[in-house]
Amino acid sequence: LLIQPGISQARKQRPLDPLALHQQQVELTLSALAEGDGPPPDVVCWGETMLGFPLVGDTLAEAVRMGALGEVSLPGISLPPDRLPQAVEGWKRLEDRLVRERLLGSGPGRLLPEGCSFVCGAEVLVLFEGEVRRVNAVCSWSPTGKRMSVCPKLELVPGGETLYGLEDLKSVRDVVLEVAGYLPNLLAGDETGVFDLSRPDGRAWRATGTVCYDNSFIHPYADPLARGEHIDLHVVCSNEAWYLDSWEMDQMVCMSRMIAIATARPLIRATNSGVSCIFDASGQELGRIRENGVDRQVAGALSREVPIQPKTASVTPFCHIRAYIPWSMLLLALLLSMGSRGSGGYQSDFGE
Repeated sequence: LLIQPGISQARKQRPLDPLALHQQQVELTLSALAEGDGPPPDVVCWGETMLGFPLVGDTLAEAVRMGALGEVSLPGISLPPDRLPQAVEGWKRLEDRLVRERLLGSGPGRLLPEGCSFVCGAEVLVLFEGEVRRVNAVCSWSPTGKRMSVCPKLELVPGGETLYGLEDLKSVRDVVLEVAGYLPNLLAGDETGVFDLSRPDGRAWRATGTVCYDNSFIHPYADPLARGEHIDLHVVCSNEAWYLDSWEMDQMVCMSRMIAIATARPLIRATNSGVSCIFDASGQELGRIRENGVDRQVAGALSREVPIQPKTASVTPFCHIRAYIPWSMLLLALLLSMGSRGSGGYQSDFGE
């Protein structure tokens, strides 16, 4: 079950109450569950950074527990260091109350169906080399409410999420903070995150978790398969509200379709404002969220059964040879160039 709240970028960046966005998605989820006439979903998926509050990564939680935050710096985070431990405990309580208890808790107060997992894009705060850093990630929770994974974004948006080290210069940092109000110094992941989604039979599906701009590249999806990991499907949590209703959204959808085809695995796109859709392993679209025929800047939900490839499904040759294709094309161009020189070039005096 995909949930698309139809939130504009302006509202997402500067919400009057971040938890109001969370509540909007809760209400949309409950409405979709109530109106559904099929079996209950195995997983509910929200878009990019849509929890309404940051999650606390294991490294930061451990530092707080050990009382080791005296020398920690907070570049670009509007929070005094002496208030960080209290803020960390507050964020952990929000996750407990709003996700573990409200969405996935035991008893009659649980909002999601029994046995249903939850996947959502989230901002995760981690401790890295003495600094508190932000990670844009896809996170998953088991049907019992346990957080199972943090799959970090691999490809950061130039200027919006990274300044390629220029943010280390105080003069640059001061200007950026004054103009943008935040520091584009997100921490990127080293490799694609993979997580488990519970199945009704007690086993699990294996999924890649990627965020937004990752959708523009093939390596986050092909690399895990090429290195021998079993992957059943790809999950993309994206925010494309920046694009309003322009052709960039269609371009992202085309890229998603090609990822499904190139890896022969289904792909799920859960976005904040559109286009949210599902592709099978052949790239055929199984459905997308629409409101009165419009698929962007609208709110809605989509429930579909995703056909998973059998365990014996092979890895496409493309996943293995992908890294060699550019070099092969370069070698072919060199060979053609050498052959052209050896032929003596263009002759204009045919009759002499």
